[in-house]
Amino acid sequence: MSERRLFDAYKRFTDVRPFCEGLAAVKIKNLWGFINRDGEFVIRPQFTDVLSDRFRFLLYPDSDCVPTRVGFRDGVCFVKTRKWGLIDKNGKFVIPPRYTEVKRGGFTEGLAPVKIGRKWGFIDKKGALVIRPRFHDVENFSDGYAIYKLPGRKNNHGYLDVKHGYIDRTGRIRIRANFLYAENFRKGYSYVSVK
Repeated sequence: MSERRLFDAYKRFTDVRPFCEGLAAVKIKNLWGFINRDGEFVIRPQFTDVLSDRFRFLLYPDSDCVPTRVGFRDGVCFVKTRKWGLIDKNGKFVIPPRYTEVKRGGFTEGLAPVKIGRKWGFIDKKGALVIRPRFHDVENFSDGYAIYKLPGRKNNHGYLDVKHGYIDRTGRIRIRANFLYAENFRKGYSYVSVK
């Protein structure tokens, strides 16, 4: 497709995201779908949201991901109708929409953080609960550990102090939630704050 035709095709969208694995997420009015490089819809607009993967480039610097990436990774993508589910490149649900929320990093180290009701847990790519939802909040896995968060008390400014700790891939607490701030492990180290 010529550059001019591609530009004309994109003018009809209210939002356009970079191509990932040959497809780009596009928004028309309030619904997201996916187009190929010829500007043709492969998956018609039908989703209220598409998982943003904008931080994956920090975790996987050698990948083709860009900071504003939205879309497919390993042939699947989280999308939202009323709830979040996982689709393949044909737009068919691999995991039906049943999650209240999904973390923006999607799957890392084979697991994705999902919220069911008011608690967070982790699923595998088949939708099986690997770590049951029992946490106030979580982050994606990195170096075999994920941050879990517990609500604390309100501080002098009226904000809730959140305590951070680490779990392993089985959901076992490896480092208790004693930190006011924590970052993901990278190469065996993590930055934490106790104040």
